[in-house]
Amino acid sequence: MRTDFLRRVKAILLDAFEKSDDFYRVVYHAAGIDKKDIAQLTQKSFSSLPVVTLKDLANAPYKQRCIKEDRGFNKLVFSNDADRYFLVHRTLEEIREDYVPYEGSRPLVLMQNVYEALERCLFFYEHRVLPLIGEVLNPAVVYATAKQYRVDSVVIDHGSVTKFREGLLSLKLPLKSVNVVDSTFSSSDLAWTKKLQIHYTISLPEFGLIGNICPQSTGQRNPVLHPYEDVYIEPSARSILTSARLRSCPMIRYQSNLDLKDIESKCLCEEQYSFAFSQKSSSAGD
Repeated sequence: MRTDFLRRVKAILLDAFEKSDDFYRVVYHAAGIDKKDIAQLTQKSFSSLPVVTLKDLANAPYKQRCIKEDRGFNKLVFSNDADRYFLVHRTLEEIREDYVPYEGSRPLVLMQNVYEALERCLFFYEHRVLPLIGEVLNPAVVYATAKQYRVDSVVIDHGSVTKFREGLLSLKLPLKSVNVVDSTFSSSDLAWTKKLQIHYTISLPEFGLIGNICPQSTGQRNPVLHPYEDVYIEPSARSILTSARLRSCPMIRYQSNLDLKDIESKCLCEEQYSFAFSQKSSSAGD
């Protein structure tokens, strides 16, 4: 764990402890952890913090989970285990700090989940890029607008690749890149054209963007994930994730359904911090 990362997480938790009914303060107090313990948090003691699940988050009132609302938007996330939707708040600053690889200047966002599509579009807005948001239920509109505005990059989820790939390619657009943003992939996601730069970004609706699949490992059964610097991963069949970027609705030691394994040696691209990503991963934690 990087020193700066731990410092940022401690700051998030100390802010949370300022609210008497904050979700993390309530959970941590039940485990015998107080504000002094958070202030003295080390990498070693970090693993003693309670793990939270999607069900825990879904069952907690929004006002307990949101430390501070700011300019941004609220998104709905579904928990199968809790059988309910719940709100998470994302500020524009948090979204601006995201990283969505793409080439070009006119991106098209095509995602089955409208909240995910809006969040990706807000990323572009915050970087002074005007994207198109595709109406996934109306392919004719998608193709007409893509052709009219000559989109040159696509940000798309796994479910939309099969539905729209052939149609988009038939338009002979000046495409430079495709970024598949999801928690699962298949070999069909590669079947665009050799001229395109293909990106894979691992993401969960409740957590956000986690990292990118190394381009040198995309053909492997278990490709290599390079997490972003503001994400810390404790690898297992149900990997535990922590974000230092999400400050409004924090995600600290969140148990996901992502199956990640440590890689002891350097990746082929020389990146040290990397994990083997299992293709059997599902889209969210329980």
